[in-house]
Amino acid sequence: MRSLVASADPQVRSWRLGTAARVFALALVTGQVLSTETTSIALLGVLALGCVVGAIALMDLPPHGSRHVFLPVGEGVAAAGVVLVAASGTGAHSLLLYLAVPATLAGLRHGAGLTLVTWLSTALGSLVIGLGLGGAPWLGAATWLVLGLAGGLLTGALTRADRAAAREIQPHLAARHLVGQLRELVEHDRVDLDVERRAEAVLATAAEALAGQDQVRPRRGEVFVAADGRRVRRVHGRGAPLAGSATVVAKAVRRGDAVHERGVLALPLAAGGTTYGAVVLPVAQKPSVAVLHAVGARLGVGALRLDTAVLVDRARAGATGAERRRLARELHDGVAQRAVALGYLADELIEDTDAQVAGIAAQLRDEVDALVLELRRSVHDLRSGAGEGLGTALRRRLEATLTGPGAPALLLEVDETGPRLDPAQEDEVLRVAVEAAGNARRHAGAGQVRVSLTCDGDALDLVVTDDGIGGAEPRNGHYGLHTMRERAALLHATLSVERAGSGARPGTRVHLHRGAGSTQHHTTSARTGAQDAGSLPASGEGTR
Repeated sequence: MRSLVASADPQVRSWRLGTAARVFALALVTGQVLSTETTSIALLGVLALGCVVGAIALMDLPPHGSRHVFLPVGEGVAAAGVVLVAASGTGAHSLLLYLAVPATLAGLRHGAGLTLVTWLSTALGSLVIGLGLGGAPWLGAATWLVLGLAGGLLTGALTRADRAAAREIQPHLAARHLVGQLRELVEHDRVDLDVERRAEAVLATAAEALAGQDQVRPRRGEVFVAADGRRVRRVHGRGAPLAGSATVVAKAVRRGDAVHERGVLALPLAAGGTTYGAVVLPVAQKPSVAVLHAVGARLGVGALRLDTAVLVDRARAGATGAERRRLARELHDGVAQRAVALGYLADELIEDTDAQVAGIAAQLRDEVDALVLELRRSVHDLRSGAGEGLGTALRRRLEATLTGPGAPALLLEVDETGPRLDPAQEDEVLRVAVEAAGNARRHAGAGQVRVSLTCDGDALDLVVTDDGIGGAEPRNGHYGLHTMRERAALLHATLSVERAGSGARPGTRVHLHRGAGSTQHHTTSARTGAQDAGSLPASGEGTR
């Protein structure tokens, strides 16, 4: 209640003003009745009118009250019934004052259109009730109805600008309120919004529910969600992917019902009346309808929790994309332009100074050129979309990295099967591959870089091998290997960096590996990876 008193929300302010007007009119009517009429019917009319005012105020309470646009219409009809019943035959004409309130408040909060609708409803209700009762105070009722219409039209015209401003700011206030609630829940650990943990909980619930219905407890399983309402993506799995699971999931999402094909059972996941995904389990025979209903009932709460986590994850991904575009603009318009200007200064030093300084300036110019090239690649990477697929994106990024004079040759092998990885995970894989290939070019003097990627939607193997000098270790000011290890931890994978061979140019082999089902233990893996990120092997590719 304190928030309603102190809030700056236009809906709350409007509710406070309307409630104050109703209470003032009720108090005025009560005072008039107590000072002039003392009949029991008049007193009961005041009491009934107070009940109407209280009920309307509660129904109009923000934030749900804004949905009841035609609430003033109901208030007008109810007030007409109470007032005319109490005033007819008793002379308690003071009650008629309230007939002006519904139309006036409709104009104040909603404008002239609803004022007319409310006034017509109140007038029609008064006419019908008055004719039914007989002896109604027509002149007094008509007087207050006309005053109510005039008041509604006038207040509607005077508050038009305020209502327009409130409509403009309301979505932002609602978004701020929701984000604030979400932040409070997350910061105080009241809800777990990790998609993989929520998906694992759903998978475990489905397996336990089937086992409790005299079914064999599945040891494998997958959880899918619809990424854009049509395409489904795998968010969690236990064991190797099931053959044909994506097709069965698409059917289950489209139908909103369980689908069983070729030993694979897809149980739909729904929240808010919408089917958004499915949990897939290997089941030899389709369970009975009763069993499916029982399992579906067990999945209800877990499905809602998973849907909430997915929605938050999508919002976070959208914010990340916006931040990437902002960084791209700043790099292009700020840092890159300053680097180009620094190159021009180096050119002037080369032309106007002695041979020793000119040699240093030439080296500076080469470093600036390399910096500008890296900045342009970074801008391109930040602006690139995530819809082209991992293999295609990997080829494009590697070709952009290994281009120009002296660049090593690229040999790329990609074997993708099963569903796609999450876009965020694809980005981490791409960055590890690009960093390893870039190290081979910048620091190892490699003549060839061989990249092999194998991914089935769960298990992952990325191997980057070069024929460079090898044998270097991380040094202060160079964070390439450290960053790759951190990215491996985010993928719940392991990263090894070792010599690829022997001799004067042994080369280096960077291996990123994630086994099937590794993501279900991601909490431990991420913690271990983060702890190990600072201890890298004393081998690598040049100064990383």
